[in-house]
Amino acid sequence: MSNAVRVNKEAELTPYTNGYVRNDHAVPRRKTGVVTGFQIRQADRYFLMLLSVGAVAKCFFSSAPSEIIQPVVVLSILAFIPVGLLLKRDVSGIIINPAIIFCGTFLVVYGYSALNSYDATVANLHMEQVMPTALWWACVGLAAFILGYLMPLGGKVSTLLPSFPQYDSDKKIQWFCWASIIIALVRYASFPLGISGLTSFLEGFDLLAVCLIALLGFNGDGPGHGIGSRKWHLPVAVVVASIPGLLSGFRGLFMVPYIMAVLALYFASGRFPWKKVAVFGLFAYLIIFPILGLYKVARQQLGYEVLESVSYTVSELQLVDFYDFSGEQTDKLRDRYAVMPVFTTIVALTGEKVPYQDGSTYTLFLWNFIPRFLWKDKPVLNSFANTLPRQYGIINENDDKTSVGLGLLGETWMNFGYPGLILIMVAFGVIYKCLFHWILIRTKFNRFACAVYLPILWQLSLQENVFVNNMGAIFKFLLLVWLLGHLPLSTQMRKRNV
Repeated sequence: MSNAVRVNKEAELTPYTNGYVRNDHAVPRRKTGVVTGFQIRQADRYFLMLLSVGAVAKCFFSSAPSEIIQPVVVLSILAFIPVGLLLKRDVSGIIINPAIIFCGTFLVVYGYSALNSYDATVANLHMEQVMPTALWWACVGLAAFILGYLMPLGGKVSTLLPSFPQYDSDKKIQWFCWASIIIALVRYASFPLGISGLTSFLEGFDLLAVCLIALLGFNGDGPGHGIGSRKWHLPVAVVVASIPGLLSGFRGLFMVPYIMAVLALYFASGRFPWKKVAVFGLFAYLIIFPILGLYKVARQQLGYEVLESVSYTVSELQLVDFYDFSGEQTDKLRDRYAVMPVFTTIVALTGEKVPYQDGSTYTLFLWNFIPRFLWKDKPVLNSFANTLPRQYGIINENDDKTSVGLGLLGETWMNFGYPGLILIMVAFGVIYKCLFHWILIRTKFNRFACAVYLPILWQLSLQENVFVNNMGAIFKFLLLVWLLGHLPLSTQMRKRNV
């Protein structure tokens, strides 16, 4: 036995410790012998360290007053604590670790949005006067989340859950891929048929299909025939999965399939394409998103059909100076994900103008698992995203159509105040760690488990969502995946999967 093979065999026998898989431990090895997985390279270390320094430095180039800058600096430091700890431990999966993703998006939608909105007026509140207090509470909330994630409780809870389905057989993964495609097509067909409310529990399987096709086609030799056996299957799947976002005008929904494909290719190759992601991200931010912004106005505000919206978008682009237009649209996009003014309003007015909700928004989660086709009169579970903002004065009191992203942090405060913020954010940290350990750590970054995890990671990053939307979508998706994974298979396929 050669030394290389001997070392690899020893690595495969080495158990993971402390809930982490170290880089010297075994990672999936495909037919070509190329090591795959969410590995961390030296270039990735430099990028993450540079990103952390830049995040703090950004605060000092802002024109915001010191009362705003100081908590944002603290928030920036807190957000990169998981990065520093995981880099020190030298673990795999750091770039798709939910704690890092959560802290990064938290910093953007709370910290950086404060630097851009501190001089705004929301609900007759001057943000410059009331936002500093809310920012410090945001720091407390992020610290509580990190504390919950670092606690061993999440890892221990994951060991009590049933084993997550994990497959290495290309045939089994292809079967699961076709099942995901069929489910996604049923979901897509429900929109023109006017029954989309009955199929909302099927969300996420289009993204799962994209990830599975990417891993089949680019992770080693791949299957000889069938779905995922050709490289062109992936771009076709990505384009098809992005069509609903394009038709609806939702920019985030349009971009998600591309993000999923990049992350799946990262697992397949073991190298994160920083340069390509940076170029594509800049192109999307400066060009794609502004154009989709015009299309969204036509679709959602003017009520145009698809072809009319396209015509409107083209005609409007011919009338504007693209440089000024791009800046204007990116400002709108930035404001769209600015959750800090909303959280500030909640902190300032809850208990005075608006009563505490006493957990009523969380109890709606219990109704989330009852399909609408079984309960035809099932209420809209997130209707409070319209009614509560009207009470707070965030939107006009007569506006019964606009929904506002109250955010996970805002929801904690509107229900229980600062005690709820601290305790529930700790609980979120525990839940995020439990999911990460159950799906990836316990399966040792199994190829199929990684494909399932990526759509979930997207949901975990959405700071503007509330609990019933965020965790509700995740748990329904996992339940369906788990049920599909335990469907009876043919004896021949069982033998191939062993």
